[in-house]
Amino acid sequence: QLNKLSKEDLVAMAEKLHLEKAGLVKQLEELAQSNKGYESLVKNLQSQVQTMQDAHERELTILHEESVSKSLDQDYSMALVELENKRLRDEIAAYAVYQEHSANLTTALETLQTKVPMLAEAHHMPAPTI
Repeated sequence: QLNKLSKEDLVAMAEKLHLEKAGLVKQLEELAQSNKGYESLVKNLQSQVQTMQDAHERELTILHEESVSKSLDQDYSMALVELENKRLRDEIAAYAVYQEHSANLTTALETLQTKVPMLAEAHHMPAPTI
């Protein structure tokens, strides 16, 4: 088919193809420039995402550390309460022993108060006052 075309037609076709090629090269350069812009945008977005992930990780670390700290505070408070309860139980036990000794002394004193006058009377002595 090219053999049937005249030289002028071939030159016109060559010029047309040359212009189309120039247009396509220009489009290609514009697309390449746009691609660079999009690559820059993607890098920027990746950087923002990484910054946000780092911030979230730091926040989670802080929350975890606060949780551990609160847990340790609660453990410490529980230990203090347990120690205070033990101290109070010991104090109650000591008070019970004191009450028992007091009751024994009261019983012994009452026994003496009843026996001394009887002994004094038996030995013809005046009864001492207790």
